[in-house]
Amino acid sequence: MEISFNKRWTWYFILYLFFCVVIAVNAYRNGLPAELSVIPYYDTMAHFLLIGWLGFLAHKAVNEHSLTVKNFSIALGPLVIAFLSIMDESCQTLSPNRTFSLLDLSMNLSGILFFYIVNQYRNYRKSPTE
Repeated sequence: MEISFNKRWTWYFILYLFFCVVIAVNAYRNGLPAELSVIPYYDTMAHFLLIGWLGFLAHKAVNEHSLTVKNFSIALGPLVIAFLSIMDESCQTLSPNRTFSLLDLSMNLSGILFFYIVNQYRNYRKSPTE
């Protein structure tokens, strides 16, 4: 199995990943701006949008490569981001400033799935009709 990378999308992914890591480090250090708390459900929306978009960028960076196991195909980029988001959310149980949240985890996975489906629909709409 050889995976080819799309150079442009890989750079977008790396830059956005750095942005997400900065946010995560600040959250672990209890350093997110207090002003965010005036936005209703900001944390839930952030999980959905930030991690969902990261899954989309990962998918594009690996040229939308999928793994096939017993006639079942699963997108590699979103799978890796889903795994990392599960690991990150699980590690929050070890931090005094963070707590594990099933809602946050479900929003991470929902965001990844949403952006994947939007991308697939967009690809379907762009494909030539027969």
